[in-house]
Amino acid sequence: MTNLKNTKYQIRKAIKQDDGLKYILLAAKDVLLSFSKKNYLAIGETLFRSKKNKFSYEHAYSIINQNEVIGMVIIYHENTEYSDIINQEKKLEDEFGIQMKVPKEGIENTFYIDTIAVSPEYQGQGIASSVFIYLKEKYKILSLLVDKEKKIAYNMYLKQGFIIYDEIELYEHQYYRMIYRKN
Repeated sequence: MTNLKNTKYQIRKAIKQDDGLKYILLAAKDVLLSFSKKNYLAIGETLFRSKKNKFSYEHAYSIINQNEVIGMVIIYHENTEYSDIINQEKKLEDEFGIQMKVPKEGIENTFYIDTIAVSPEYQGQGIASSVFIYLKEKYKILSLLVDKEKKIAYNMYLKQGFIIYDEIELYEHQYYRMIYRKN
């Protein structure tokens, strides 16, 4: 476990038993709903607890306060995204009967921050900013998506040194793809 700078919280690799669904819902409920409006909770839980897909605990870090998970970040290298997409599509079809193409989101040769979420009762304490400090120390090039309508998140990413790379449409929303390069 590593202490997050400027906070009393820690970060560690997630484990299968962590409540990843809670944080996937906070950050990406619209994505899960695009898979299935009826089974989105079961899908989120299954994907987090399974290996080799974009929402897997294998790609997650848990933010900890006194042994309690209070947030999560899911990050993976964009070059592994293709194989994770194929595995995710197969799992959706095999376990839920859903046939769909999962879109590629990351920017080539970056570590893609798929999800970052902090429990509402812990928001506003600088935890997400400390997570970004941790990630920027660990990885040289980061990318992420931000919904164009989420101005607070967009401004936070700008403050963290991210710049707009391009714009894309996913899940019937308009997004900025943003990139951070360590100097």
